[in-house]
Amino acid sequence: MESAEKALGYFGRGCNCAQSVACAFAGRLGVEERAAMVAAAGFGGGIGREQLTCGAVTGAVMAIGFRWADPANAGATKGLVYEKTRQVLRRFEALHGTTSCRELLGVDLNTPEGQKQAREQNLFRVKCEAYVRDACGVVEAMLAEDPAQR
Repeated sequence: MESAEKALGYFGRGCNCAQSVACAFAGRLGVEERAAMVAAAGFGGGIGREQLTCGAVTGAVMAIGFRWADPANAGATKGLVYEKTRQVLRRFEALHGTTSCRELLGVDLNTPEGQKQAREQNLFRVKCEAYVRDACGVVEAMLAEDPAQR
């Protein structure tokens, strides 16, 4: 899967999980990489390291917007984008049981203890890389189901 490898390349260079997934799809879906990179900047760590929705998932949701939102006709595409977003959430939850960064990692990154545990267990590599890969897989599957992308 080309998008996953591309996303992992971004992640390995220090981009957050949301940036990595969003940028993996940006150019392909008509969005400039820089625009995707800056738009996704605050979504890593489960949105500003609050450990809410996993950044890989929010990056996937951005990719959904890149594909199905139409700025010239926002009202008409809003419902479709919301439905596709719910599909991203459901598909990721089916794989991992949750979209919560805190639950996925099992540590609180806002405490010194949680940060230490994340480093010692290499969670960003062991777990987050899998979430980035799987979020890309969800988007890839949805694009493959889209007749306009074939």
